[in-house]
Amino acid sequence: MDLLGVEEEVPEPLSPEAFATVAGQIKSHYGIDLFAYSQNLEDGLFLETQNASAPLSAEVLAELEPVATHLVSINLWRRQLEPGALQQIASFPALSTLQLGQTNITPEDLQHLVDLKKLRSLNLHGTAIDDSAVETLSQMKSLRTLFLFDTRISAEGIELLRDALKDCEILIPQPAGPETPVAEGQAPAEGESAEYVE
Repeated sequence: MDLLGVEEEVPEPLSPEAFATVAGQIKSHYGIDLFAYSQNLEDGLFLETQNASAPLSAEVLAELEPVATHLVSINLWRRQLEPGALQQIASFPALSTLQLGQTNITPEDLQHLVDLKKLRSLNLHGTAIDDSAVETLSQMKSLRTLFLFDTRISAEGIELLRDALKDCEILIPQPAGPETPVAEGQAPAEGESAEYVE
């Protein structure tokens, strides 16, 4: 059982041959890269779609099913997602990091991610996510980091999320305001940040 009280399911070991087969197929067919975090495949896999040659569909992502229990990180930055893609991603039970920045996801799409009990980091930077997504995001109790830069969520929505996700760091842009000069070489005062506010 993990720290969140979720019963751990030990996946079947992933063979190097199975990993190599899936990685080779999705690379040659779609330009998608599948990597291992280490030589030990049990440390997990991550998916990088920067060089994807087509929009990401459920059918494309379904080709990852042989390695689904070992997939812990997916980067979909600036990818066009076709209907059904998020439902397929929700079938990857070990997923802990999901980068959806500048994708075409909608607030309704997020409902498919609620059952990802190991999801720790979710990046929604530059998406059309607005206050209608607050209720859904509030259900994602496993989150520890939530990126909301350049979304349409209001200040009130942010506060509701902070109340609901007590253990999650919610990252939003630093509010505009008068600048306080900092002497060269001087670190910001304790609790201040040059980039983020909590």
